[in-house]
Amino acid sequence: MTIAINYFIDLRAYVRAALTLIFMALLSPAAIFAQVANMPAEPQTIVLPIGYDFALDVGLSAVFLAEQDEQLTLEQVRATGQWTPVNLALIDGSRAMSGGGSAAPYAMGKPTWVYFKIRNDMDAVRKIVLDTQRPDLRNMVIYSLNGVGETNLILDYNDQLRFGQRQVKQAQLAVELYIAPKAEMRLYLRYERTASEPMALKVFGSDAYYNKIRIDAIWTAIFLAFLGTIVLITLLGLPALGWRVGLSYVFYVSIVGLWYAGVTGHFFSLVIPDFPVIASRAVETFALLVFVAFLNMGRVLFRFKNINATYDKILIFIITANLLSAALILGNDIYTTPWLAYTVSILTAISSVLYVISAVIAVRAKLDGSVVILIGSLSLFVAFAVYRYITIAVNAGDLAVPIGRAILIPPISLIEISCFALAMIQAQIGIRKQRDQAKRAEFQAVQEQLRLNTALRSSEKSYQKARQQAVRRRERLSLVSHDILQPLISLRSMLGEIKQKDSAKAQDMQNAFDYLETLARDSLVATTSDGGNIPKTQCETFNLTAVTDNVFAMFREEAKDKGLDFEYQACDLQVFSNPVELMRILNNLVSNAIKHTNSGGVKLTCRAQDGVTHITVEDTGAGMSATQIKAYLKARQKSEASGGTGLGLYQVKTACETLGHKFKINSSPEKGTTASVLI
Repeated sequence: MTIAINYFIDLRAYVRAALTLIFMALLSPAAIFAQVANMPAEPQTIVLPIGYDFALDVGLSAVFLAEQDEQLTLEQVRATGQWTPVNLALIDGSRAMSGGGSAAPYAMGKPTWVYFKIRNDMDAVRKIVLDTQRPDLRNMVIYSLNGVGETNLILDYNDQLRFGQRQVKQAQLAVELYIAPKAEMRLYLRYERTASEPMALKVFGSDAYYNKIRIDAIWTAIFLAFLGTIVLITLLGLPALGWRVGLSYVFYVSIVGLWYAGVTGHFFSLVIPDFPVIASRAVETFALLVFVAFLNMGRVLFRFKNINATYDKILIFIITANLLSAALILGNDIYTTPWLAYTVSILTAISSVLYVISAVIAVRAKLDGSVVILIGSLSLFVAFAVYRYITIAVNAGDLAVPIGRAILIPPISLIEISCFALAMIQAQIGIRKQRDQAKRAEFQAVQEQLRLNTALRSSEKSYQKARQQAVRRRERLSLVSHDILQPLISLRSMLGEIKQKDSAKAQDMQNAFDYLETLARDSLVATTSDGGNIPKTQCETFNLTAVTDNVFAMFREEAKDKGLDFEYQACDLQVFSNPVELMRILNNLVSNAIKHTNSGGVKLTCRAQDGVTHITVEDTGAGMSATQIKAYLKARQKSEASGGTGLGLYQVKTACETLGHKFKINSSPEKGTTASVLI
C-alpha cells in the first residue's frame, strides 16, 4: 500500500497513469475488434411461449447487417446474404465495419439492420412489445413481413419526434406488435444508436412489459426521491456543513440525479418532452458534469489550495475544460463530431485519475475523511474501467452480458454519495474537535485570568494592609525618635560635670551622644518626608578613621567587660559614603561579633586594594552555616541565643545596597565569622 501511494504521489507516475488509461480507452477497441464469419440469411425463429408473462432476448435468434457507404433499402436487405450473427443478446453494428476497425467514441458503427422472426403457435392473436431498452436512438424503422409477403411499416421514429409522438408512451423506446394466430412475422429493424454502449433488444409479453415498466418506475422514483431527500437535508444543514462544502455536495447529488433521469429517459419524457435532441445531448452533458462535481467536491472538501497550490490549479484547469466540453455537447452533436468525442473521452479518463490522486494526496496529508474518499475514488475508477472494458468486449463479441449506465449509476452513485457524506461528517467532527479545543483553551485562559485578577486583588489588599502598617510604624518611630531627643539633650548638659572629672571618658560619651542624636534626627526626618519614603542617602568624602575610631571607642569597654580582646587597626583612608549609615553598619557588625563570641576576640581592620577599601570585622565566636547566613540576611530572622530583633544583618545588607557598597560574610560553625564591607 505504501508503495502504491508513493507511486501516485510522484508526478511522473501521474502522467504515466493518465496516458496509459487514455491509450487503453482509445486504442483498445481497434485492437480487439474482429471480423465475424457470415451466417445463412435465415435466422432462427422465436416461438412465443404460452401466456403473456415472458421476456425473450431477440439477439439469441437474430442476425444483423451494418450499412457501409450507402443506405440500403428493404428490398436490398431482403436480397442480401451478408448477415452477421448477433452477439447473443446484443444488437450492434460496430463489429461488421469494413476492415474490422472502429470510428471515434460515441460514433462507433453504421446504421444497422436487424432481421428476426417471431411465430405465434396459439389460436389467438398475441400482443407483444418490442423493447429497445434505450431511451435515446437516433432513428428506428421497423418493417413487418407476414406469411404471404405483405410488408407493413409499423414504426418510423427519429430523434426529432416529440415524446408525445411515440407509439408507446414510456421512457424507453418500444413498439407494440400483434401477431395473428398460427402465423409467423418477419421483422426488419433499422436503427442508429447514440451512445457507445450496445443495445439489448427484447420481446416482452404485454403483462411482463408493463410489470417491468412499473417496477422500473418504482425503483427510479425511490432512487430519485432518495437523492432529493439528501439534497434537502444538505440544504437544511448548510450552516453546520459550511456553504462551500454543502453546496458542492448538493451540486454533485443533483447532477447524479439528472444524469440517471436522462439515462433512463425520464428527463426527456418529463422535463423536455418537446426537445428530444436536447434530451439526448443532455445525457452526455450530465455524464461529464458528474466528473466536474466530484473533482470540485474533493477540491473544496480538502482545500487543496492550502495544501498544494499547483495541484489545485491543475484541478481548476480540468474542471474548466470539462465545463467547456459540456457546453459544447449541448450545442453540437457529439456522435458526429469525432474531435469532441475524443476530447470528452480524454477528459473523463484524466478526471478519473485525478480523483484518485486527490484522495491519495489527502491521505498523505492525514486529512479527515481522506480514507473514505480514497475508497470511493478507487471504486469509481474500477467501475469506470470495468464499464469501458465491458463495452469494448461486448462490441468485439468477446462478452455476452451488457452492463448499461442505467444499471451502474445507482450502486456507484450510492457509494460515492455515502463516501462524500462520511467524509463531510468526519471533516465536521475534526472541525468541531478543533473548535472544542479552542474553546477549552479559551476557557482555561479565562480561568487563569480570573485567578490572576483574584491574586491581584489579594495582593492589592495585602499591599494596602502592609502600607497602613508601615505608616503606623513610621508614626511610632517618629514619636520614639522625638522622645529620645529630649533625654539626649538633657544628658548632653550633664557632660560638663563629667568632663571636669575625666575628660577622656567625657569625650567618648560626647561621641556616643552625637551618634544617637544624629540617628534620632535622621529617623524623624525620614518618617515625616513626602510619601513616607526614606530620602536618598546623602554621601560625602571623609576620612574613614572618623567612623572606625568612634566604633572602637563605643565597644572596647563592652568587649573588655566580657573578657574579649578587641583589636583595632586604624587606616588613614578617604572614602565616599554616608558617615552615619556607615557607622550604623559597623556598629551592627561589631555588636553582633561581641554578642556571639564567648572566648577569643574581635578584630576591626581596614585596608585598600585595587582602589577598593575593605572594612573587615572578624570574631572567634560560634559561627554560622550557609543556611543560617541565608536566613539571617532576611528581616526578623535570628538565632535562639540572640536577644535582639533579628534586624542586624538585614539592616547591614540593606544599608550597603542603598549606599552602593558590597557586603560579604563568611562563617563556619565553631570557627567564627568574617564580615566585610567593600567601598
